[in-house]
Amino acid sequence: MTKEELFNHLKFEDGDGIEYIDELQDILGMDEELDPRFVYDILLNTDMEYLSELIENYFEELTDNIPNNNGELYELMSAQALALKGLAYSCEDEAQAIKLATELVRFQSWYAIEKNTTVVSQDIGEEKLVSVREAFTLYALEKLGGEEYRYYFDNALYYPIDDYAISLSELVN
Repeated sequence: MTKEELFNHLKFEDGDGIEYIDELQDILGMDEELDPRFVYDILLNTDMEYLSELIENYFEELTDNIPNNNGELYELMSAQALALKGLAYSCEDEAQAIKLATELVRFQSWYAIEKNTTVVSQDIGEEKLVSVREAFTLYALEKLGGEEYRYYFDNALYYPIDDYAISLSELVN
């Protein structure tokens, strides 16, 4: 996806930053590869403390809808939220903004692009490999009376987060 396509999708002009949770949802839910440089360009015009709050709200919404109350996935996504929130909150220079853009795109790829989750239809037994986002969508549809699935997030649990540097004292505020 080009920068122009991304900005058109988000209805952004040059100089616009993330102001609303739906803009963050659009970026992190895109099923096309994003260039971290384009996300960096958006971050330059985003209030980082506010983005930290948006990230927290975004992940609260996601983790409230994890299929089958999957504890391991919940723990992983809680750690992702804490790490991304910490990166946003402590983002004070270009190097940190580049790191945040890179990590947001890495999460977006894991969440919306990679086929890392297996779902099995309970009606016909058909097995599909889908992204975490697709599995969450199927679960939401299931709660509305749609087809029921069994969800296996085993492959999605491989997401290294130990390289994040988080200032916990800053997050306590």
